[in-house]
Amino acid sequence: GAELLALDGVATHEGPALRGAAVAPCLARDGGWQPAEDWGCWSRGDTSRLRFRLFLEHIMPNHHALDLFLCGRYADGKGRTGVTVNGRSLGEFSLGHGEPGIRVPLALLGQYERLEITLNHRGGDYGIESIGYDLVSHEI
Repeated sequence: GAELLALDGVATHEGPALRGAAVAPCLARDGGWQPAEDWGCWSRGDTSRLRFRLFLEHIMPNHHALDLFLCGRYADGKGRTGVTVNGRSLGEFSLGHGEPGIRVPLALLGQYERLEITLNHRGGDYGIESIGYDLVSHEI
């Protein structure tokens, strides 16, 4: 039905990371990206979107969040990006390499473990090189 149609074209990201051209299935087709290259993909314009599902079988009852890693480079060498996940703004981040992950509560996941991520780039184009996540367990 409509639920399956809503998943049409939504890639499943089985973790932990996709690199280079392998990020392409997670880039929303309507999402403000140039064609993917071997190293990754440049944004087109101020806003770009990612869309993917988590692999349900990897989510255990003790998981409460995920750390999202969006790693890449800014055309001007420095930049900040506003990150919104499933309609909730999580703040502005530098999406370079070696940055801490962006904590996303699993309660924010959409139906069928969907993540719709909107990136608002400040100061020029952003090139995404890898998309990864780590599931986070409750402290024991």
